[in-house]
Amino acid sequence: MIQKSFLRNCPICQEVKGWRLHGQRFTLSEDHPLKEGYDVVACESCGFVFADTAVSQEDYDRYYASLSKYADAATSTGGGALSWDAARLKETAELLARFEPNRDAWILDMGCASGGMLKALQDLGYGRLAGIDPSPGCAQATRNLTGAETWTGTLFKCPGWKAWTV
Repeated sequence: MIQKSFLRNCPICQEVKGWRLHGQRFTLSEDHPLKEGYDVVACESCGFVFADTAVSQEDYDRYYASLSKYADAATSTGGGALSWDAARLKETAELLARFEPNRDAWILDMGCASGGMLKALQDLGYGRLAGIDPSPGCAQATRNLTGAETWTGTLFKCPGWKAWTV
């Protein structure tokens, strides 16, 4: 891993440096509101993993709330409607289950898209699930697919957070 100074502070603890885990690049149209890529980094202080980019959190929140590709079940991944997507989600859920074998554990999917990961976890017997997504369409799709408590919001703006953690 390569140590680096962040373009933005850690969203959890405000640390300014950590490790670069991966460079994510995209091919975007000229008028796209986000940048063509970012580094995936781990905070040196608290270990939180996040996208290190000069694009503000508010810009990302606006983008995912109104322009999210995940809200359209016909064109997106993440809901498990396509067989290869369902297989990918199942494999990821099985990996997560190795780290949290307690089927009564609370699991919160931040950026739940259309609920495929929560559905895959339900299929493995997890029952205390919730989701948060900035897109109202994604939050509704997750509720429809899983019946899980789901909110429209973000990590920092979640209307149901307090009630869910009690």
